[in-house]
Amino acid sequence: MWEAAAGVRAQVWRRASATTGAAPVVLDLDASLVQIHSEHKQGTAATYKGGFGFAPMFCFADATGEALAAILRPGNATANSIADQLAAVDAALAQLPAEISVGHRPGDEAALVRRAVRVRADSAGCSPKLAGALRDRNVGFAVVARTNARVQGAISLAIDAPDRWAPALTQGGEVRHGAEVAELTELIRLDHWPQRTRLIVRREPLHPGAQTSLFPDLEFRYWGHYTDAQGDPVELDVHMRAHAAPRTTSAGSRPRAWSGCPSATWRPTRRGWRSCASPPTWCAGSSCCASPVVWPPPNPRPCAGSCGMPRPGWCAAPDGASCAFSTAGPPPGIC
Repeated sequence: MWEAAAGVRAQVWRRASATTGAAPVVLDLDASLVQIHSEHKQGTAATYKGGFGFAPMFCFADATGEALAAILRPGNATANSIADQLAAVDAALAQLPAEISVGHRPGDEAALVRRAVRVRADSAGCSPKLAGALRDRNVGFAVVARTNARVQGAISLAIDAPDRWAPALTQGGEVRHGAEVAELTELIRLDHWPQRTRLIVRREPLHPGAQTSLFPDLEFRYWGHYTDAQGDPVELDVHMRAHAAPRTTSAGSRPRAWSGCPSATWRPTRRGWRSCASPPTWCAGSSCCASPVVWPPPNPRPCAGSCGMPRPGWCAAPDGASCAFSTAGPPPGIC
């Protein structure tokens, strides 16, 4: 099923402006909880939130929002399992078109890479081992930082250095009121992380209910991430904050698709066959079937100056120099 989806996806991605070009392909790692109201479901377990169900590991494509990989796991599986994270990344890379995935398998030479790939993850992915494994795949990384003595020490050195901080931006490119971004790479030891790792930190006015998890402060809330990407710290902060979008997408779409997850495989009973698929198959099916919903539209293509044999849905304009596209077919009077 995943192989069939990858073949169709390759054709769609080659025709869409959202997935073509030279920009890095961004993949978002995210573990999620799926509530199941039956203890008879195969592979379920109690969750840390007091519920019961699955804790799948997803990997999304940032450009389209589709799930490229979904690793089915019991509800008690940890979100920071490096083995599961890498399994999801490798499965997602296998779903990409060949011209993108080449050079991104374990042990591949960097010279084989034709297009950059970058993985984003929340604090569950904050591990030098995960970053090193991604580097072995010639894949970049951006992971949310966890608090520790080194991070707090770097922030302490930068608090009273106004020249180090620059105004933060929103996803729309506007200035975030009161928020600032700084690079603290030179203020912290990153010897356990891959070379060229950077620490980017953002601070914003502390509002009621906000958690000061990265650094205790009465005026600001601090948040940061590690990355090996080049570029301006403010732009990298904007890029990293977009990781929240896949979390919203997965949380909003999972209940209906997963609520009907079967208990086990087909088996005969006196009343007939029970169950239609195993939970892993259901996991793959629900993920693959959601992809066409978010696939981008195709790019306009030249029509070779005639309407002799147009592509489905395509037809040439009267001047023969351009195309019109309609899912309902050619407009009257055009072809």
